[in-house]
Amino acid sequence: MELPSSRLFMAALLLERFRARPWLRAAEAGYARRQQRMLWASALGLGLSLLPWFLFFSWRADWGAAGLYAIGLSLVALQALLIRQGHALAASLVLSLTGWLAISLVALWIDQPSAGTPRSVLLFCLPLFLVQRFLLQEQPRWLRDGVQGVSLGLLVLWASLPDLAPGAPPLGPELQRGGAIFNVAAAALLSAWVLHLEEAELREHKGLALELARAIAGGQLRLALQPQCDAQGRVLGVEALLRWSHPRRGELSPAEILPLARAEGLLLPLGDWALREACRLLQAWQQQPGLRELPLALNLSPAQLHDGAAFERLLAQVERAGLAPGRLVFEVTEAVFAEQAERVRERLLRCRKLGIATALDDFGTGYSSLAYLTELPFDQLKLDASFVRGLGRDARCLRIAETVLSLGHRLGMQVVAEGVETQAQRQQLLALGCTVFQGRWLAAPMPAAELPAWLARQAQRADPRAAA
Repeated sequence: MELPSSRLFMAALLLERFRARPWLRAAEAGYARRQQRMLWASALGLGLSLLPWFLFFSWRADWGAAGLYAIGLSLVALQALLIRQGHALAASLVLSLTGWLAISLVALWIDQPSAGTPRSVLLFCLPLFLVQRFLLQEQPRWLRDGVQGVSLGLLVLWASLPDLAPGAPPLGPELQRGGAIFNVAAAALLSAWVLHLEEAELREHKGLALELARAIAGGQLRLALQPQCDAQGRVLGVEALLRWSHPRRGELSPAEILPLARAEGLLLPLGDWALREACRLLQAWQQQPGLRELPLALNLSPAQLHDGAAFERLLAQVERAGLAPGRLVFEVTEAVFAEQAERVRERLLRCRKLGIATALDDFGTGYSSLAYLTELPFDQLKLDASFVRGLGRDARCLRIAETVLSLGHRLGMQVVAEGVETQAQRQQLLALGCTVFQGRWLAAPMPAAELPAWLARQAQRADPRAAA
């Protein structure tokens, strides 16, 4: 059925406003701790360096200079508040602004060049540059390069400018030479400290990547299963979710595993392992009456669809498993259409010919929301959990959920609401016409061995006569 153009326009407008900003990679706990420690240390260091000069110029009644240093101290206080509230990016940008201001103030009023002693405070631009590289490594390149470019520009600027301050220098020649020696030593020590933290972050990241590679090769990962139920509580299928029981970090979820695998080129071997495990489960379920008809959904990475050899291995694995049509469901996100869109379409059609159902996951939060719904062979549409969480709190989330459900049903697709965690969310979705739900309100992801017992209990709740 053709959708009215006004409904398509409204859906595109609403979904575009809620489009999620893509993550470059998830920050690991160790990096987050070192980042916060560096932010606190930098705030303390800047505060201690600005306060004496604020007091000095206040004592001399030079209120213009004292006022500028007061602004710097206010920025340090703002940075501390942002760190305390967990706003790492904002705190990093305030740190940069405060550092630029402090270096420029000292270079202009205190560290004035003379015939025997050049400016030395500008050397603090180097550790500031390194701190920015560390703190902004998760941010877009344009932001990181722009902030670091300002630090290097200040270094060149104050190295080339003559004495601009009116009047005699506030420090005598001996104090100025001593200050230059201190600045050189302090800038070198700060640079070494930042490089040490960066080395520790790289070492931890590479070590974790090696552990992940070993876990994939040694079969130390597992698939947790989360049921999908209809309005009556009947189980319609399960989704396989990746889990890694790390010996030191505990249980790791896909949000922590996949960015690491993507960064280290492990997505394809990880995807191959997950498919083998899913096929093994489905083959074992063929011998169990309560499981032999149950579909299993598995997420595919864009790499598995874009890489021709990986895709052929995927199809060969499914054919060897000899699964009945509809038993396996491939879930893909809209990121797969960012490149090779036509080739992806052809490969999804090949999946359908082999009896593999397909689902569009995280609908409305990726590359495209509507362009491929009418062109690609999707059997299922998944309403993203971010919209479900907003029900009852944001009227726009309610409108988006209603629009997604209408789009999916009109296009003949089953719509699954993800992330259902409360009875109120389920009731609102029911009122909107949603009939399939997935989330912790129904069941948390569970080991495969626990699924049969959970299904038996769920069948009894859905139909008490089954227990007789």
